[in-house]
Amino acid sequence: MAEFRVRSLRSRAGMTVEVTGIGANLGKTAIMTEPDNMVLQHLGAIRAQLDTLNDRQLETVQRVGGLELQVANLSVRVDRIDARLDRVEKRLGLIEA
Repeated sequence: MAEFRVRSLRSRAGMTVEVTGIGANLGKTAIMTEPDNMVLQHLGAIRAQLDTLNDRQLETVQRVGGLELQVANLSVRVDRIDARLDRVEKRLGLIEA
């Protein structure tokens, strides 16, 4: 049975693996390069989509907040109009005081 020692080296191009062992290939080194990791590429794409969704959600929350303020202002105006209408109806005797 042959024994092998594996030593991993990282470079900018990818991962290189140096394998040395006992046997016919004694003293010879085999170097393999690892292709770009597809999982990391997919995770990067997912992260980009999440960033886009987070930006859209923040924009939506801000817009809903603006709509809430507008509805609150309209509610105040309707209440004032209702109070004025009550006073007019009382003056005209349309409702009892």
